[in-house]
Amino acid sequence: MTNAQRKIIFGMCKTLGMSEDDRRALIYSVTGSESTKELTDIQTEEVIGELKKRCGTAAAPSEKRNFIVHKPEVADMISNDQKDCAFALLFELKKYDKTPSNASNGARMAGIIRKELKISAIEGDHLWDWVDAKSAWKLIEVLKGYVNSAKKKAERRKNHDKGRMDGSRK
Repeated sequence: MTNAQRKIIFGMCKTLGMSEDDRRALIYSVTGSESTKELTDIQTEEVIGELKKRCGTAAAPSEKRNFIVHKPEVADMISNDQKDCAFALLFELKKYDKTPSNASNGARMAGIIRKELKISAIEGDHLWDWVDAKSAWKLIEVLKGYVNSAKKKAERRKNHDKGRMDGSRK
């Protein structure tokens, strides 16, 4: 990321009245990174595109590059906040992957929607088309369960590995 891009991000966040926490949440929801220092060039463009969209200064970036696309909300369907929450939980879940997945975030979310909600979902433009608000809350709760389970498994692995290391020293 260039200094000019960093200034654009911080300036647009200021224009939108976003706090530091709001800025970090936006960056996390769009990229999965917690800081501008961690962003790739493509992620930087995605964050700037999202900010431009929120400022109303440009069209949103292509959905093929930005898997979290905020279309106008429809009554009784998944809200943009629910989408952000679901992806934030997915990013949290990825932290606990024993081995990194080759699947994209959109493909991974589509798989979870198909499995847990029994709703047709494919990565890309139409990921959320059939997810209503009630199902969205169920998805969020399922993802919370996934995160808690993964967290416990990671802790058990850590304790098991620590025990093995302690046992080998004797």
